[in-house]
Amino acid sequence: MFSKINKTVFQKLVFLNGILFAQGSRFGGETPSAGGSVTKISLPAVLGIRTIQELIDRIINFLLIIGTSIFTGMVLWAAYQILTAGDNPENAAAGRRTIWHATIGYTILLLSKGIVLVIQKVLGGQ
Repeated sequence: MFSKINKTVFQKLVFLNGILFAQGSRFGGETPSAGGSVTKISLPAVLGIRTIQELIDRIINFLLIIGTSIFTGMVLWAAYQILTAGDNPENAAAGRRTIWHATIGYTILLLSKGIVLVIQKVLGGQ
């Protein structure tokens, strides 16, 4: 099931990449030239977003808000699993795994802003 989801996400990212670069002038930007230089692509002013950087920042901020709620829910569910495990060590272990996986996912989500900044610096963004 996860391979189908990953394949679908990859296909959508490739499609979005094609839209942004193959039709860059439509979005107010330019496509990469033969010399290899790439100019800044701007988007139409939908919801006040003018650049791809602003779009990514808004998406990350939205995911942080949603992710915090999901993380809290998962920790509460894991606590419930541990408390109701009784003599069954498998249920307690499942609760601990849930807390561990939630913590890893939330840490990655918190680091996402920093990862975006590092990628931006490496690619020469502002």
